[in-house]
Amino acid sequence: MSIRLRPVLSAFAALALVAGSALAQPAEFPASDFGKIVVSPRQSTSGFQFEQAIGSYQNEPIANYGENSPLRQLGRPIGRLDLLLENGKTGFCTAFIVDEKHLLTNHHCIPGNSGVRVQAAQFVAGYVTPGRETGAERYSVNLNPVESDEALDYAVVQVFGDPSARYGRMELDGSDLGAAELLWIIGHPMGQSQHISREGCAASDPAVSDEGKLVHTCDTLSGNSGSPVIRVTDQRVVALHHAGDSRLGVNFAIPMARILKRSRVLQAAATPPEPEERTPAPVADACRVLWTEAKEMGCDGFSVFLESCGGHALAPLAQRLSDRQCAAPEPETPVDRAKGGETLPERPEPTGGNVIRVAQDNSGDVIDLVSAVREVPEGGYILIEPGTYDVGVRGLGISKPLTLRALDPATTEIRGAGSAVLRWQAEGGRIEGLTIRQTGEKGVAVYQDAGQLTIWQSRLVSGTEAAVFARYEAELFLESNVFEGGDQGLLVTGEDARVEMRGNSFRDHDRAIALSDYATAVIRDNEVSKATTTGLEVWQGATLTLEDSRFEDIKIALLLSDRGRGTVTQTEFTDGAHAIIAQDGGSVTVRNSEMVRPSVSAIRVESGGHVDLSKSILRHGRIGVWVREAGTGAFEGNDLRFNDSAFRIEDGAGKFTRRDNME
Repeated sequence: MSIRLRPVLSAFAALALVAGSALAQPAEFPASDFGKIVVSPRQSTSGFQFEQAIGSYQNEPIANYGENSPLRQLGRPIGRLDLLLENGKTGFCTAFIVDEKHLLTNHHCIPGNSGVRVQAAQFVAGYVTPGRETGAERYSVNLNPVESDEALDYAVVQVFGDPSARYGRMELDGSDLGAAELLWIIGHPMGQSQHISREGCAASDPAVSDEGKLVHTCDTLSGNSGSPVIRVTDQRVVALHHAGDSRLGVNFAIPMARILKRSRVLQAAATPPEPEERTPAPVADACRVLWTEAKEMGCDGFSVFLESCGGHALAPLAQRLSDRQCAAPEPETPVDRAKGGETLPERPEPTGGNVIRVAQDNSGDVIDLVSAVREVPEGGYILIEPGTYDVGVRGLGISKPLTLRALDPATTEIRGAGSAVLRWQAEGGRIEGLTIRQTGEKGVAVYQDAGQLTIWQSRLVSGTEAAVFARYEAELFLESNVFEGGDQGLLVTGEDARVEMRGNSFRDHDRAIALSDYATAVIRDNEVSKATTTGLEVWQGATLTLEDSRFEDIKIALLLSDRGRGTVTQTEFTDGAHAIIAQDGGSVTVRNSEMVRPSVSAIRVESGGHVDLSKSILRHGRIGVWVREAGTGAFEGNDLRFNDSAFRIEDGAGKFTRRDNME
């Protein structure tokens, strides 16, 4: 299917948006439709059918996606708001769950702006299949809003029965919106089953008008009033859809930042929930069928897959699983213990007719990356000739296993100005020898939320957010890459997210590496330098294994907090203010490491943090070990000579032991 690119609204056009905009309307139908799940699709009684469709209509049923797909899971807290009106009609809007007691919708839906009173209301959750009410549930809604604001067109209403226990809740985000940022809108247009607007759905440039409204090009209909506007990169609600402009062909939403400033209920609800299950989109070819069977059969299946599909992008994953589950255990050696056992997937080579060559001078198979991704078979290779390939604000989406390989790494670059230059959702694949640069005001170079991805000998640059952002069920392997600039080099978050790294370099970030929300990382032989705030953050239950690495000139080289935990061996920390801080339940075990010339302290432990330190060298700093405010630890066999103070133990420190240290 071809993808039509819509022009993003220009700054000049955005200046003219004031006069022509009108509030979106609830879809109105006969009173007899109130209480039904399935409503016959027809023109609403108001005669107002299209709220604002931009070009050809692209609002599609969410049932087009698998039951366990990320989009279906994302839409679970979003439902239809049914309104019985005193004028004898039934109105339909959209609302979504923000906590166990409350929904968010438009003020013009409930209590309403037209002078027509709402006599009854209910929230319908789980209505996702057109024409079928199976799985849908009704919840009663209080007619009197807990909070509402006509100017911001929002209302927080009470819902009974706690639908969040089954359907979850949406995450709210009050951060600024980026120009041309990719968006989704999920709702119930014309009272029908849940639909999503994706194609051509983006913010304008600039994103926010002089009125303080988000201007977007997402298709909506009557009944989409109260729909969440969702940022693609992190699936958080950034605005509340509410109006359209018939002259300019654009829609409007109220930025969540403005609403959060006024709403105490939503401020309290803005704490992110646990991440939802994410399942990569299915792919299909002969090797994909074998892969599905291999996972069911186990060792014999992996063997058959590797014999038949050795050049497929999933082959490294099959080899890893085979090595883990099927190989006879070997005696452990000192070398195995030092390096942790596992290695990164080997670099496969192209085989057969599964290669597409991209060249901007027409000497290849195609001249652009979008065509290459569309035409390459699953498990294939895209070989990229030298040049700068600009993927604009839409970025390049990868949903099937493949390899992107630069033929000349020194002169080959993929760049884009949108929320993500590369969006990786395939079950496997590799990026080799490329410079990937995010050039916009906000966004990431590589975004991954599913499958396995290896990035090898590449340069990853973002001027603002993370260069690489991995979450949910992402399994990421990074080897011999350079990360440069931006707020963050690498962000990994989510219980099933895992990253393994070797031989990478991070420099000139605010926060070089961050692990959160129970993510797991194994980091070996990496270098981190000149980060202005932190070199490596481990928090919200994330787990770290750090070996043979070097940190230089960083304010806080390693920070563990909020139940983050780690082990550190044979790692060097030089200069900066603090080498390691453990706080707020964070804990770390450090062995055979060296911390030299910290301006404040080598180790600081406080606020319920815990540090086990042994056989390490802490020298030429103001404080070797600083224990404060309920911090605990055990310090044995360390060399703390040549510090101004080997230990500083403050009143209120927790239990700790110190034995056989050289002070």
